[in-house]
Amino acid sequence: MRTETKHSWWRELGAVSQGMLFLDGHIASTEAARSAAGEERPRRRPVPVERHQRALRVLHARRLREMTALSLFR
Repeated sequence: MRTETKHSWWRELGAVSQGMLFLDGHIASTEAARSAAGEERPRRRPVPVERHQRALRVLHARRLREMTALSLFR
């Protein structure tokens, strides 16, 4: 059995979720406004391959540490 408070809480959460989904599909980003106006996005300098590979290694190690730390609390 659900209490009225829980029922109204879930109803409100559902309404917020539906509103967020609506906004997600209908908000015009600045990128879309730029492309409609014909403006191009400023180009970035290419990242050296070694730097990119190092960043990937660091990210992988960080994720591995986080997964290990989370698995210790099970």
